[in-house]
Amino acid sequence: MGGGRRKILLAAGLLTGSCLALSAQPDRAARLLSQAREAVGGETALKTVTRLSVRGTSRSTLDGVPRPFVAPSSIQTASFANVQVDLELPDKLVIERDWPTAFTRQIGGFNGKELLEQTRGTDGIWVDTPLGEARNDGRALAARARELVRYLLALLLTVPESYQVRFTDAGEKDGGPARADAVEATGLHNFSARLFFDPQNHRPVLLTYSEPPPAASPVASRTAEAAGQLLFKRLEAPKDAPGLGDDIRMLVSDYERDDGLLFPHKLKFEMGPLAEEWNITRVTVNPRFEASRFSARSSK
Repeated sequence: MGGGRRKILLAAGLLTGSCLALSAQPDRAARLLSQAREAVGGETALKTVTRLSVRGTSRSTLDGVPRPFVAPSSIQTASFANVQVDLELPDKLVIERDWPTAFTRQIGGFNGKELLEQTRGTDGIWVDTPLGEARNDGRALAARARELVRYLLALLLTVPESYQVRFTDAGEKDGGPARADAVEATGLHNFSARLFFDPQNHRPVLLTYSEPPPAASPVASRTAEAAGQLLFKRLEAPKDAPGLGDDIRMLVSDYERDDGLLFPHKLKFEMGPLAEEWNITRVTVNPRFEASRFSARSSK
């Protein structure tokens, strides 16, 4: 065999070996997610979670100043509220806010194909909260499904396959006070978000996303103060509320151990000058929910 031919074959062999070595390297997005899951308790433990209950308090602010909102009953209530998020895989979510000083309570979420949107005013009667056209064409249901996926990513770093969420490497980005590793997530119902990890301890520190603007509805006639009520759910925010054109930032911090897993105990949602901060007091893994937990409330 001539020297030239041997050189060509050697070069081809080295190129093939390099390609095999590159293809054998783990995908960076998958590696970041694996590191993050290990940091908060491990993939095996996370996969056993099928139900989750998060309890705490929330406070809404506008440019850092506590800001009341206008409830659907037109009763102005305080910015402080008790908040509880309950979810059950694959498709049950209820978020309940209770403003004790205003005797007002509100739930939002879904159970499969059933949308849950209700408010109880000072008269103690639960009424459906209309969402206009969005409710009729399924956009409200899709928005709540996207919301469930965001909570799953921030709290459990795993999503049921039925939501078809796929992850890609987004490099190193600005994750708040420092640079962070980033992963892009896309999925069913036009889901899109970016998840940031602390490069030192690998825990999630930030999740950013955008929600499409809602169709016109009776709810949209409220004042800009109403945006503080559900600031990261544009279905219930007026179109002219400040910050609606911006990405929404969910800052994740203050990790503590609950039922063997590390969970963030502070979530802060920022949208322009609007913000809502949750101080979480307890996260319960695989609680037993009452059969009525993910159903519409009755006034009887």
